[in-house]
Amino acid sequence: MHTDCWIGYNSLTQHGYFHKTVNHSDEEHGFVGLDATHTQRIEAKWRPAKDYLRRKRLLVEDFADHLVEYLWRRDCEKRGMDVMEALLEAVCRTW
Repeated sequence: MHTDCWIGYNSLTQHGYFHKTVNHSDEEHGFVGLDATHTQRIEAKWRPAKDYLRRKRLLVEDFADHLVEYLWRRDCEKRGMDVMEALLEAVCRTW
């Protein structure tokens, strides 16, 4: 897992994650670490998700459900699938 140096990420290795960091405060190497670790890809992926979720004006307790919906829709689009058709297929497989 590649993250910035926010203190909340410090325990990731204790939970079994392989963790590399980028120090965005480092003026010389602020976006790419000396070992080529970077966070640009996740930043680029997260931007559309944040925009989608902001438009929803959702409650904090509903965040996870709406994030899953966003990821579902994005995956369907990437596969060229109709969202409703994919949902019905998933329901049929589950029940």
